[in-house]
Amino acid sequence: MNLTCDSKDLDDYLCELAEVDYSNPIIRAKSNLLAALLRSQGIPTGFCYQRLMLFDTPDKGYCIHVLNAIFFHSLNKWIRLDSRGNKTGIDVQFSLEHESLAFPIQQEFDEVESTIPCDICKTTS
Repeated sequence: MNLTCDSKDLDDYLCELAEVDYSNPIIRAKSNLLAALLRSQGIPTGFCYQRLMLFDTPDKGYCIHVLNAIFFHSLNKWIRLDSRGNKTGIDVQFSLEHESLAFPIQQEFDEVESTIPCDICKTTS
């Protein structure tokens, strides 16, 4: 399921963050820093979220992974990117044509994502 601004599921999903493990705040810090740097240069930037399994089965819990989204006026669209950095087994590269994220969504395990920036749609709706 992809979440959109007008989706009731998005509000439900974001309001249930109390159930989420926040033990790794470094990802949020990187996303916030990247957004601040881009916004300081006048580049429209927002945040998108993924609800991912912590381990290999849903009963072990979920976490929130934060992505950035940048609006490209020349393309008239938002492009999501992952500021988390690469490591063995994860090689994300920025591309205008092909999205490259560290964690693909597994819908069969109730993982979900927002495909447009949640903070942007909240302030304009």
